[in-house]
Amino acid sequence: VKAEADDGMTSDATPSQVTNATPSELMKMNLLSEDGVYEVGSLDEYEEAIEKIAKLEDGSEVTLLLTANISNTSNRFAGVSGKRITVTSDDTAPDEGYRIELGQEMEGDVILDKVFITTSESRPIYANGHLFMTTENLPVGRTAGYSYYGRISKLFGGGSKGNNVESTNLVLNGGQIENVYGGGHDSNVTGDVHITLDGNANAANFYGGGLAEETSNGKVLGDVIVEGQRGILRSFLGGGNNQYIDASRDRTPAEVKGDVIMTFGFEGAQEGSMILAISSDSGG
Repeated sequence: VKAEADDGMTSDATPSQVTNATPSELMKMNLLSEDGVYEVGSLDEYEEAIEKIAKLEDGSEVTLLLTANISNTSNRFAGVSGKRITVTSDDTAPDEGYRIELGQEMEGDVILDKVFITTSESRPIYANGHLFMTTENLPVGRTAGYSYYGRISKLFGGGSKGNNVESTNLVLNGGQIENVYGGGHDSNVTGDVHITLDGNANAANFYGGGLAEETSNGKVLGDVIVEGQRGILRSFLGGGNNQYIDASRDRTPAEVKGDVIMTFGFEGAQEGSMILAISSDSGG
């Protein structure tokens, strides 16, 4: 690790020095900005910021502040293990925010604020049990062919094929997501699923559980807990989506073993603050 001191000289910092350093010492090492905000306006600045954040202690909460569109197709943003990162844009950005390309497999907690995310129809987003949160500032975008601008085709609280997780936590306060799954994609959640829908979030197809597509995995072994206060759910099922049928025509691969607990609205809410199209099916 190369550390830059206040006098501009460069010195070596060992991993243990970084791990045991105080915030002020990390600032002297040029590893942490004074307010935990990393301004990035180019691919080089983005990659440098991710590298510095990765060296911080677990539990660190920082912000990536975009000052321009980031062309990061070669290194898509997917969070950093053990860290919580908020991505937003500075006040020079257009109303939709600056653009950044979102990766597929999240590695840490991610909060998307005023940012114009780029994804694709063929690239689902897997939160892998980490917090995946959108704020009311996340814009509703558009599609162009197979590319999604400001929209997400599929979001899973769990993992991809064979990647089981203990629990999931989706907090959706803004943006547009075509398909939301609280569970995994051909993978299981061994504990509970937590989903919060609020703000101006717009979800076309919503499943509390997972998706069993190519395998018999897609289960939630605990409870599915959904809290909806505001937003739009165009199609809602408390359980999972089973597309996998073997010779026995087993209908349980995407089942929820525990309870499905759904709470919609709140005391004093305005009429129409939550729009639902609900199916009673909770078993996939």
